[in-house]
Order: sequence, then structure tokens, then C-alpha cells
Amino acid sequence: MNLSQPGDYLNHHDKENIMQLRFVAGCVPILLAPFYNNPLQRIRDCPAGDTDCLNRVDLTDSRFLFINSRKNPGKYVFPKGGVKKREDAQKAALRETMEETGVEGEIFNTLKLSNAKWFLLSVKKVHDDWLEKDQRERVWVPYEDISEFHPVTKDTKKIIKKIKHLYKNEHDNDDSSDSTDSD
Repeated sequence: MNLSQPGDYLNHHDKENIMQLRFVAGCVPILLAPFYNNPLQRIRDCPAGDTDCLNRVDLTDSRFLFINSRKNPGKYVFPKGGVKKREDAQKAALRETMEETGVEGEIFNTLKLSNAKWFLLSVKKVHDDWLEKDQRERVWVPYEDISEFHPVTKDTKKIIKKIKHLYKNEHDNDDSSDSTDSD
């Protein structure tokens, strides 16, 4: 059951008003491995504005939550949805994540990709029952396997690539990696 109405969402019109784009926000749910007594406390201790500090979280033994896409059957995505009027992107992302995956957590970083704002979410609670349980399959994927996890949408591939770039660690820099300059 979806309680929102079509007019409930914020939209953006391009300069020629030819196309209407919906403002979208989503979360990348991550079950963080306990490398530190409290990995998020380390993040909270980062000086304001120090984005490099945020990127020093070690994701090596963490698990990422994917769900099946309704728009692209047979593919997997991270939870996302439209930002409603009188709602900020973070609140929308948390709402959509709970509705689509049944997980709750704490946001620890932000990514921007074209028409969407993404939040990295440290999962704190996994519910057995949630709004879209009968429509969604949850798949937990280890960090070291997220680049090879298929099939995913093009946007999901972009998010994975950005996360891998931000959170490089010694396991991502082995000798078998591709060294081409093209993107």
C-alpha cells in the first residue's frame, strides 16, 4: 500500500520545460564489520568538513544490502524513491529504505550522482516484516564482491564504483587490477 499521491513529490523542470525529473534520494544499507569498538564513533570524531576522515572507514568485512528492482525486473538496486513535499532528502531516503528493505540505521556519509542524493547507512536494525516484503527480495553481498554482483542497474554500478573509489583499501589494490586510464 502506497499512501503517497502523485502531487506529493518535489519535481524539477529543465530550462525548456520539456522534461520533468523527480528529486530522488536513497540509501546504501551497509552492515559494518566491527573493526573498531564503534566504527561510527570514529566518524563522529572527524573534524567538521574533513571529508577524508569520513572516507577512512574500513568496509573490508562489511555486507551491502541490495533489493530486486520493480522497474527493471531481474536486476538489483539500492533502495530509493521520490522526495515528498515538506521532506528533506535524508528523511526521504530513510523512509524509502524502511519501506523497501525493512532496515533502519544511521547515516554516515553522502554521495551525489546526477539526479539523486545517496546516503551510506550503517544498518542497526533488520525487521522481519516491512511494507514491501511481498514485493522485494533482500540480498546481502560482501564488500569484496559488490563490483562483481550481477545483474544490477547502470545507476547501481555507478554507485558501487563511487563507493569503491572513496573507500579504497589494501584489498582493492592487488596486482591483478585493471590499470587502464579510461573511465
